[in-house]
Amino acid sequence: MSAAPVLAAATGHSEEKRITLYPWQAEALQRCRPHGDTRWFAWFCGTGAGKTFAGALWALQQHIAAAQRIAANPRDPRRHPRGLIVAPTLANLRRYPIQHLIEATQGTVYQGRYKEDRGEYRFPAAAGGGFAVCGSFESKESTKRIEGGQFDWAWCDEAGQTPDTAYPTLRARTAVRRGPILLTTYWYAPINWCFREIWKRWEAGDTEVDVINLPTESNPFYPREEIEAARRTMDSALFEMRYGGKPTRMVGRVFGESWDPANRTIHCEPFDIPDQKDEQTGRYLWNIIAGGLDQGYSPAPFHLVLGTEDPESGNLYLFAEYVSFATTTHDKAVGIAKLLTRVVPGAAVRRFVFYGDPANPQGLADLRYELAHLDKNRDGVAPLDIAVRPADNAVESGIEAVSAAFRAGTLRVMRGRCPKLVEELGLYCRDSNGNIVKADDHGPDALRYLVYTRKRRQGRKLVYT
Repeated sequence: MSAAPVLAAATGHSEEKRITLYPWQAEALQRCRPHGDTRWFAWFCGTGAGKTFAGALWALQQHIAAAQRIAANPRDPRRHPRGLIVAPTLANLRRYPIQHLIEATQGTVYQGRYKEDRGEYRFPAAAGGGFAVCGSFESKESTKRIEGGQFDWAWCDEAGQTPDTAYPTLRARTAVRRGPILLTTYWYAPINWCFREIWKRWEAGDTEVDVINLPTESNPFYPREEIEAARRTMDSALFEMRYGGKPTRMVGRVFGESWDPANRTIHCEPFDIPDQKDEQTGRYLWNIIAGGLDQGYSPAPFHLVLGTEDPESGNLYLFAEYVSFATTTHDKAVGIAKLLTRVVPGAAVRRFVFYGDPANPQGLADLRYELAHLDKNRDGVAPLDIAVRPADNAVESGIEAVSAAFRAGTLRVMRGRCPKLVEELGLYCRDSNGNIVKADDHGPDALRYLVYTRKRRQGRKLVYT
């Protein structure tokens, strides 16, 4: 380990705060200083490698260097430097780059203040004064904080999640002063401008770009068993991006490596849901019944996927689906209630939870209302206890969760029970740019809502060991 840099404590320069860095972090801080034509510095490393903490120290380093350049140039009318710190969202900004900057400098003369209402991080006099504008690419309003003005340096954390507009914005905002730009990220699918504008230029020998590319193992404290668990359960291309720091292009079938209908473990023989009850409470032991639904718009299908969890193994079995084209919400509610009454023991006394597309809140509200107001005489089925809630709709994280569950054998589909879902799992794919093709995706989307939201709300890991 390297014991650098050394920050002077706030109580006086006689005391020091030593920060222990991983070897690659110390080398990166020495190497990634403006030199020659190089302006773009990119740390494309695996998750947990320590790039954001080192990025905070880089930002402090660049701000002090900019203040020294201003002081040494009597023709510069400015008194203090200005920097730029950006992230994909404001939540990312506060949670990672700003928090690491605060933690790294806390208790030293370099400790600054984050003014969230103004979108600024204020540097103390010891660091040259001035401030860093803090913004994100989350919305037009937050992007406005970035536009306008020129900066002495810029740091973009999780650059792999930022839109294509981030590249010209960062270049333009640092152009006048030829300020250095640091990108810290691992790779996300689909691969964005970081690959085209930075990685490819670096591979071609462009002297304006310098890249440090390291796997998660570069953090000596990252648990190796977690890396191996991810290697076993994740799609190989995704593992290379997430843990290897490599910009692997993901093209073709989304679940190509994890979903195999010929695999009798994950495409299992059907069985009726057991009706055993707990002797003390009288509750059904197989009592976790959850639905993932994607509502679609006419003439697109409404797709509901139903699963039940084995109380002993925790395996999730998909035992039924409901697919409807261009029917009213009332008709859908009747069809769902009849399906549950037919295939689930004790449906009348159970509680069901459906997770739906959060982009259509009115559709969820309408379905919730219709399910609650069924009439036995009119509809032929009594209302059931069904909660309809918005799903966690993180596409890539949800795909990762489903893929991991398939590969680990904890997610299983009963043969013949979900034919439309099985068909679409074989068609669900990415285009040449790594984007999800919006066709044959209602079943996979519904499955993703079910698996990812259930795991998130139970607080479970998304990597299944």
